[in-house]
Amino acid sequence: MGRTPAFAGSWVVVTGASSGLGRAMAERLAEFHGANLVLVGRRRDLLDSLAAKVRGHGREARVMALDLSAAADTASLIAEVDGMADIAAVVLCAGITYFGDAMAMSPAEIERVNSLNVSSTATLLLGFARIFGEQRVPGRILVVSSMSALIPLPFQAAYSASKSYIRSLVIALRAEWTRSDISMTIAYPLGMDTEMTRGSGLQKLVEGKKFGSIPVTRCADRAIDDLIRRRPVSLVGLTSRILYVLAMMVPDTWLTQIAGRVYKNAWVKQGAVSLSSNDGSLDDSGVCRHEGPKF
Repeated sequence: MGRTPAFAGSWVVVTGASSGLGRAMAERLAEFHGANLVLVGRRRDLLDSLAAKVRGHGREARVMALDLSAAADTASLIAEVDGMADIAAVVLCAGITYFGDAMAMSPAEIERVNSLNVSSTATLLLGFARIFGEQRVPGRILVVSSMSALIPLPFQAAYSASKSYIRSLVIALRAEWTRSDISMTIAYPLGMDTEMTRGSGLQKLVEGKKFGSIPVTRCADRAIDDLIRRRPVSLVGLTSRILYVLAMMVPDTWLTQIAGRVYKNAWVKQGAVSLSSNDGSLDDSGVCRHEGPKF
């Protein structure tokens, strides 16, 4: 007899499920791990097609088309899940990036990065932890971060700062909740070819297996396995592991300077700066663009 899937008969919430890493994790949670899924994202058509795949694997799926950068939608998700039974895990994958000159960011763009990457993620993390605690469930929470939480990245300064905030929050909560049965895993993916990287211009860093590019499905499998095993950190590939160790040992100013040269070259090649979400385009063109660099 085969081993019972980790989430057989239980529900897992996945945000940012419309595309990219969130979609890949949702597909694999249903196909290989027996999970019923609450699928959260902004684009209902893509969520509906994903739900059909989930049901094709004999699992249940609920679709919630929400913009988690809006506080009201974040609250709606928590309220919906609060009324459900058999919630076993949460995958927080919704996020937005900005690639370009930080001085070119508008107040609205700064607010969009912070509202989704910081405020919404923190609210969901704490809200779902409360639900697990009240239901006396040893829940699992996976927060998809970035290597930029460890190594501040020039030309992605606001994004790096937002990811560092969530990393600090999780580490502090682990110490605060030492008697809790809730586990929190932080995934630190490196470069992946996803809709978000293509929309922002970051594909210049991941095309042709450059800068530690990792297949999305491989990253999804690693993160899910670490979530199931309740590991505190999820890393994929040798490059990620080396960078993680260096970030723990080497002054971040050194690593940031090195990364800055790589990112500057990619920025010059694309000739524009961009705001891009892992849940699809932010406007009809797919990115918010400004004038490129003048070096």
